[in-house]
Order: sequence, then C-alpha cells, then structure tokens
Amino acid sequence: MSSSAPKASSASRHLAQTAAQVFGGTASVHRFYDEDESHSVGILSCNDAPQKGFRTYSTIGVHEATNMLDNADVRVELAGVSPTSADGFANMLATAAFQVSKEGWLAAPGVVFPNLVREYGLSDALKHILWVEPFPWENLGSVEASRELTVHWLLGIPIADTEREYLQRDGYFALESLFEQHDLAYYDLDRAAVV
Repeated sequence: MSSSAPKASSASRHLAQTAAQVFGGTASVHRFYDEDESHSVGILSCNDAPQKGFRTYSTIGVHEATNMLDNADVRVELAGVSPTSADGFANMLATAAFQVSKEGWLAAPGVVFPNLVREYGLSDALKHILWVEPFPWENLGSVEASRELTVHWLLGIPIADTEREYLQRDGYFALESLFEQHDLAYYDLDRAAVV
C-alpha cells in the first residue's frame, strides 16, 4: 500500500490495512484537504475492486470525530464504490468526511447527505448520498481498532430525489427492502431510480 499521507496513528494504519484487505485490488492512501487546508482526511483507494473497471474508496480518519447516535458515540469510516472513470468520487467522499468531522453531521444508516453527488457532477439522475450498513463487506460492520475503539464502516449509495422522498415518507427499512428487491447496483452512477 503506497501513501502520500503524513504519518498516521496506529489505529488509522490498522483501519487502512483492514479495509484494503477486505476490498482487495491495488491499494493506496492519499491525503485530502478542505478549502482552507485547516483539516485533512486520508482516502484509501483500491483499484480494480470489487472488479476491473471499478474503484473502492474509504475514509481513514473520520473515526477520530465524535458521531452521536441515540446518546452513543458511534465512530465510523465512510466508504463508496464507483467506476474508475468517475473523477471526483474521492473528493466527494472527503467532503462527506469533513461534514462529519468539521460540521458535526451524523453519519448512520438511513441518513442522507443531500446534493453531494450533484455537487461533484458524478451523475445526472442520482443527487444524494444515503449511508447504509456495509453489506458488501460484512467484516467492516464492526472493527476493533484498539481496546478502547471500535469503528463501523458505512457504505454511501448515490440516490435519486424520488428515492429520497420515498425514504422520508416510508422509512429506511422500506427503502432498503426495495433496494434488495431490485438487486440494486449501488456502484452504478447511471442506474435508474427504483421508485
């Protein structure tokens, strides 16, 4: 695994190695900065994962930010999959990381980060990111980074306006069930909405 990032904590190194092993492909980590370069996050990139022509990404460092869910601090890392040709996907994931670490946004299953996909011009039909359990990688559901720290990965799925409206109206589990019925191609930025 190559790296252009500054020296990372042992927890971050362990998380990066764990995710790289689970994702497969050729792994590297690069540091991304916010606009004024006051904050940074590592982005793990695994080429040809889950298959040739795709790239799997994960933040490395979001777990350092408080993430309060129902009075519990649930530490997370954020992941996503896109075609290799989707320039900007890593930047989008870094922006999501800053929304959690700088802005205090909650990252949890069923939470939508609005207009993030549209902001980076990654899809005409899919505008938002919905965070879900990391179902392609069950091993990343809960990872012990140290005795005191357990980290949970979330998978970001690009969704359409109609899917977001369905989520708001019928709830997360109803949308999740609909995705399962349609065998959702969560990595396809050009897919049709299921609603």
